Amino acid sequence: MNLPSLQECENIWELYSVPYTVRAHSKAVCKLATGMAKIINYNGVDINVDVVDRASLLHDIFRSKSFKDRKSFLESLAEERQKFLEQKFEQYAGITHGVAAYHELKEKYPEVASVVKVHSDVATDLTKYSKEQLILNYCDKRVAHDKYVSVEERFDEGVARWGSDDLELINNAKQTAKNIEAYLFKLMGDTYNPEDLDPILNYGETE
Repeated sequence: MNLPSLQECENIWELYSVPYTVRAHSKAVCKLATGMAKIINYNGVDINVDVVDRASLLHDIFRSKSFKDRKSFLESLAEERQKFLEQKFEQYAGITHGVAAYHELKEKYPEVASVVKVHSDVATDLTKYSKEQLILNYCDKRVAHDKYVSVEERFDEGVARWGSDDLELINNAKQTAKNIEAYLFKLMGDTYNPEDLDPILNYGETE
């Protein structure tokens, strides 16, 4: 299995001109996701913590593709970087930023790419997904910018920021996130609950 080093993750952020706000979000997601993965792994469930770690750091390398002010963002970059991203955005027009990131990462880091691919959306049948995929998908729903929030708060924040033409779709996605939450916290055991993330965030420091 080929995994990027932490320095390589930093290099990938630079290559795709990932904004520092998105990097901060990714680091926050990573801290929660790796904590959950370590706990589940400690409980005897096979899970690759390193894949969760690296996928969490790289899941939003194409987040700027979805920016409302994408034009202003591109214009803020040096000409070479601007042209590079414009070409990538054109290449991946019509697909989500997660799938775009998957295509960029899959050749060199296939295991990481497969987790990144579904970080935004999953189907209601959770059995189709690996635990690594579900952890990243869920933890991304618990971080607004770089702050930890509830699933409900995260979806409310998303609607306020992006708007919605399909509230039924939003509600279904929210319920799926709650189902993932119940599944993952069952794997972690009775010691942990979604209302108190501190023991999970600090797990690596106190184990």
